[in-house]
Amino acid sequence: MASPPRSTAPAPHKPGYYTGLASDDPALLPALPTARNPAGAAAHSAPPTAAGLMTAGAPGPPGSQIAFADYLRLHRAVADKDAKYHPPEWRRQAALQAEKKRLHEQSVAMVAKWNNTIAGQRKARLAAQHEKARAAEEQRQQIDQDWAVVKAAERQAMVERAKKMQYLQDVRVRQLNSQALITQVLKERQAQIDYKKTEHDLAAQRALDTLLSDLARLAAADAAAAARAQQTNRNMSESHRTAHAQERADLRDWCAEQASAALAEDRADKARATRRKAQQTKELVEVLDWCVKDKHARDAHAKDEAAELDRIHGHILRIKERIALQRRATEAAMIRARIERNEAVAAQQVPQLVAFHAARSDFLQKIEHAHDGDGDRRARAEAEQRARNTAATVEALQLGIEERRQQQVLARLEAADGRKASEAVARAAAHSAERRKERVKRIQAVYGDLYRKEIDDHLRAERAERAAHHREHQDAADRKLREDRDLHQFASHLCRDLRVIGNDPAPVAKKLAEMDLDPRARGLHFGEREDDTFHRLGLD
Repeated sequence: MASPPRSTAPAPHKPGYYTGLASDDPALLPALPTARNPAGAAAHSAPPTAAGLMTAGAPGPPGSQIAFADYLRLHRAVADKDAKYHPPEWRRQAALQAEKKRLHEQSVAMVAKWNNTIAGQRKARLAAQHEKARAAEEQRQQIDQDWAVVKAAERQAMVERAKKMQYLQDVRVRQLNSQALITQVLKERQAQIDYKKTEHDLAAQRALDTLLSDLARLAAADAAAAARAQQTNRNMSESHRTAHAQERADLRDWCAEQASAALAEDRADKARATRRKAQQTKELVEVLDWCVKDKHARDAHAKDEAAELDRIHGHILRIKERIALQRRATEAAMIRARIERNEAVAAQQVPQLVAFHAARSDFLQKIEHAHDGDGDRRARAEAEQRARNTAATVEALQLGIEERRQQQVLARLEAADGRKASEAVARAAAHSAERRKERVKRIQAVYGDLYRKEIDDHLRAERAERAAHHREHQDAADRKLREDRDLHQFASHLCRDLRVIGNDPAPVAKKLAEMDLDPRARGLHFGEREDDTFHRLGLD
């Protein structure tokens, strides 16, 4: 017989034997009534499926299919109502399946702890590979960290060395080092002169001692010979005395020849020493000439560099002056343009205001001729106010024209004598400022806050620009002072080192005095701080 179709709803997976139901839980199996005959019991021993299930209370004709959810609900209801109708064979099968499931889970848990199986060996191998990869990764990370520290230290050392080399390549520092080299050359020259003098004195003393010893030996020999001659003269005959006199003469000749040879050899030694001294003096003079030429070349190069820097600075200064002149000219042109514009606007508005007030006065006179004296007084007051406004406008225009003329005069005076403004010009400028204030007040009364806002913006921008220029100048002065202090401190350290090695620091001090340093930088002493520029550069 063909098996009934299965439900389309997915059933949860659980370990154990497949029973064809949605679940293997015995509590969820249907509790069907058992028939009295064996055939009925055998027929009801197999659990039914959802397809083809017939119930007494199910809607529809007999043999129709029901939903799987209704089927499960009916199973639960029947199982909860009476569980004693389950057949014993089915309960034994369910218990056997539960025992098999428990034993299977126990076996799986036991086998999971074994290491001599394929799965256990694979698990151990994978764990060893993972541990090896983790150790290698940690080692690589540690190597990368150590290498990063080494590279950072190398970069820091390179930066410090570059800073030190950059500082030592400065023109003024090179000049001080050249002066220190000259002190070393002078020291070597003085040492060579002292050595040659000492060597000459010792040679002269040795020659004198040799000569005195020879003379003493000759005198002793002569005295001994004279004594022997006297003794011999007493005992010898005339012939013997003659022979002995000849021997003495030969001895004197031999001694004279020996003395002449010794004197010639001494003169030759002195001549060789003189030639050697002249050669050394010549070499020393050549070295000193080379040093002087090199110093002159360095000085010329430094002067050329200083001249080039002065030329560049002068060019930059002239550019700045031209920019400042252009800025002042532009500002003066802007101010003149504003004044001319305000004057033009005022000049255009004055006739319009006069015509408007005249027409308005005529109109008021026409429509208010029947009113009493209050209307006349009000009209006269308005006319007086219009006259005052017109007079204020005209006066403001006149003051603007006068102010422009005054500014032109000030511009001519400033062009003639840039910085030296006379007291009269200062008083005129102060008076002009007062009149400008009055004019601004009157224009403010006529035109409102627009003109004042424009003037305030211009003054605020001018003050900000002046403050920026002052800060720039102050920063440049502070930077120059720091450089001069560093140079003076370097020179102090150099003089101290020269004194330690026994050299004369006078050339370095002289060159330092010739340099154009800030007077505030000359009062410092070396060894002020341990974290200054020289300590960082390794120059202390």
